[in-house]
Amino acid sequence: MTAIVTTTDALRTESGLCIGWFVTEELDGEYVRGAFTPGPDFPAVEPLFREFEELVNDQVLSLTDQAMAEIGRLGITVVLPNGCAVPVQDVQVYSDGVASYRLRG
Repeated sequence: MTAIVTTTDALRTESGLCIGWFVTEELDGEYVRGAFTPGPDFPAVEPLFREFEELVNDQVLSLTDQAMAEIGRLGITVVLPNGCAVPVQDVQVYSDGVASYRLRG
């Protein structure tokens, strides 16, 4: 079942970088999709997301797992408005502002 919710959460790396803000638009099980606004530390990690995006757009699927693993090593968490940090995986941030992730089970 798909739920439509609207919350604004911070995306932070394990090292404490604030890479941006995520507005949840769709929640379907553990899959979360929404809009991303870059934060002050996004330039430090942006090349990882752009590389992944280019691989997807060029359909070089044999290398997308490796690129996703690099993003996964950032240890991204979603920090909810109440301060609770939720670890996530498969974080995808595209240049058009669309983003998604999966809640860790």
